[in-house]
Amino acid sequence: TGQVKAYTSETPIELPAVEYTKEQLSELDQRLNEFGEAVDRGETPETDLVLTADEINAMIGREEQLRNRVYVKIEEGRLSGDVSFPADGIPGGRGRFFNGSVTLGAAMEDGELVVTFVDAEVNGTTVPQQVIDAIADRNLADEFNRDPETRETLSRFESVTVEEDQIVFKVQRAEATEE
Repeated sequence: TGQVKAYTSETPIELPAVEYTKEQLSELDQRLNEFGEAVDRGETPETDLVLTADEINAMIGREEQLRNRVYVKIEEGRLSGDVSFPADGIPGGRGRFFNGSVTLGAAMEDGELVVTFVDAEVNGTTVPQQVIDAIADRNLADEFNRDPETRETLSRFESVTVEEDQIVFKVQRAEATEE
């Protein structure tokens, strides 16, 4: 019970909302679809897929289970996020909320998306380094990578990088052949 009270709160934190118009969402969807379709056809899109935190948050806002519960930030080449979820599923957590912030690492390694913990704070308390160290080598995207379709798509990417205030997905470029 003491741990539940230490790491949860009686109230959720209020997360910022990113409001996109229908037209903005439609443009974002079109850009994502065109990029995805080109990759699915085995083609190399003309440009890399670049997503800002606002675009990611706009997509999150459309998901009922994530809306007002997850907020992504990309600042100075660092990917982080704030979360606020009901803790009802934890013994003693009924009516409480798990509020936290995490800093993540994201990369492509051998055709797999690798997402790892770098730092975390829960209910205003920094998570002890030994806890971070214990989970830092776990790939948070493992389940995502296990899906055969997703894995096939990801294998076409050369890299995923966090640059300044955006995430850049770079598709492997076809080697130029000499004639």
